[in-house]
Amino acid sequence: LSMTRSRAEEEKKVPPGASADPDAPTQPLSAVPDDVAPAPGAPVRIPVQLTATLALLTSVAPITTELYTPSLPSMADFFDASMGDMQATISYMLVTFAIAQLLAGSLSDALGRKPVLAVGLGLYTLASLSSALANSVAQLQLQRSVQGVGSALAMVTGQALVRDYFPDTLSRERVTGRLASVRASCPLLAPIVGSYLQLWFGWRSCFVTMAILGCITLAAMRIIPAAPVKEGAPEASLEAFSRTARLLLSDRRYVMYSGADTLNFCGFLAFVTTASYVLQRHYAVPLTQFG
Repeated sequence: LSMTRSRAEEEKKVPPGASADPDAPTQPLSAVPDDVAPAPGAPVRIPVQLTATLALLTSVAPITTELYTPSLPSMADFFDASMGDMQATISYMLVTFAIAQLLAGSLSDALGRKPVLAVGLGLYTLASLSSALANSVAQLQLQRSVQGVGSALAMVTGQALVRDYFPDTLSRERVTGRLASVRASCPLLAPIVGSYLQLWFGWRSCFVTMAILGCITLAAMRIIPAAPVKEGAPEASLEAFSRTARLLLSDRRYVMYSGADTLNFCGFLAFVTTASYVLQRHYAVPLTQFG
């Protein structure tokens, strides 16, 4: 859909000096560096470094969910816990992820992108290291909950940065399409990598890898210039959140599309949380083939 819309935009004749997006600002945001800001009426040049940084932010959440799934049976043996307890480590992460992403956008609008990113990635990295050092299921579940908050702040703020740096529709859709490809690839590649990490180093190495990912993403933040707080940004308050939630939930089309997407992900995550146990324990699928 993104590629089709992009081609449609390219086919439109835009008068000199006009923008393809009628809602795009006539001047680039002050947070956009000179080498990213477009000339009037021209699509934004997409720097490789910035795209790579946004891809890292996009990949945090799916990698956090998928990377250690091959290790769930071994972790159940290590902690002397049931598979239900191990599956709860995914559920707790997803619950906090869902709650945090409801507030992350408003926080980044009110406080600035970079501070929210720094807090989110810092929480994510520390929680990943703590998960690698966990000695009980309760500790692991707690740290996974913190991981969910950190990954939500990183992912949502990364999506907001796309609109900040690419105000014209064509460039924004091109970047969004690339990031969607990265997001779709992570659930495919993460279990393969996680299987070999479990085989060679054990389950703790999966969380060490997540911590390394957090450190690399933190280091890559130097590419992102500090974005000033926007005037007229949405109010970051419980009242504003409730008002926006009522507006969305009153839209029948939004509820139907969201409900369909929710049911789709419910089936997908039910498979993710049970596949390692069923395939490895009941069908004796080796780790090298599980991913």
